[in-house]
Amino acid sequence: MRELARRANVSTSTVSRVVSGELKPSWDFCAAIARPLDEPILTIFKLAGLISFPATKGEITTPEILEIVEIMETMTPETRREVLHYAKYLSSIE
Repeated sequence: MRELARRANVSTSTVSRVVSGELKPSWDFCAAIARPLDEPILTIFKLAGLISFPATKGEITTPEILEIVEIMETMTPETRREVLHYAKYLSSIE
């Protein structure tokens, strides 16, 4: 737990309290631990009970969309904007 806390830049006591069930994990906590655990952030959100599947209206609805979101999380903001621009272009020609 100490190593995870160090790598995620959160306190060891916070990690301990979340693991023990004493504290519900927050969005920020989940986002912080996703990278050191080498897990997609949406997987951590799901495991924490912050999102659920099958999705409801307005949420991620297909495995392909989930995969796109997970891939985009690894990109720089500039690259994300380029991908979004390209996706909008593709949707306009179909």
